[in-house]
Amino acid sequence: RHLYFGYVFNSKYDAYYRSPDEEKLSKYFTSDSIYEKDYDEIIKLSEHSISLFPFDLRQMNYLGYIYHLKGDNVAAKKISNRFQNILEAILSSGNGEKYETGMHVISVSHEYVFLNMFRLESISQSLVGNCDYLAFEKDKYKINGVYFNIEKMLENEEKHLK
Repeated sequence: RHLYFGYVFNSKYDAYYRSPDEEKLSKYFTSDSIYEKDYDEIIKLSEHSISLFPFDLRQMNYLGYIYHLKGDNVAAKKISNRFQNILEAILSSGNGEKYETGMHVISVSHEYVFLNMFRLESISQSLVGNCDYLAFEKDKYKINGVYFNIEKMLENEEKHLK
């Protein structure tokens, strides 16, 4: 929890980080099949991305899956535990049901990873004060949407603009 939320004080923190390997990895993300011959390349690219941004949840999730496919259950469990601990840190920061209890995130991409993990689909996104509000289709879920507190991301963006 301290590592995740404290990362905003790291000089390398970028709220809108995008992996330099995203384009190379996207062909694997969007492919119907992942071939054994590609495992090592995917692992190399994902680990590189995580080395640049240690909270790249999308890459962590994918990396854990690839390690599992490769049969390296020790590495799969290690990266999956790290991924789960970060999700737990986010969940520990609020319940997201209203503005005052928005879950704190340090990256917009974490909002979408969170939704994906809980199989939730948003239909719109809006900024409400210091929160991103992701609305759901009416009556599809028990709640109408979820709030993510992005205060630290906004502060980081303001600092870069100065």
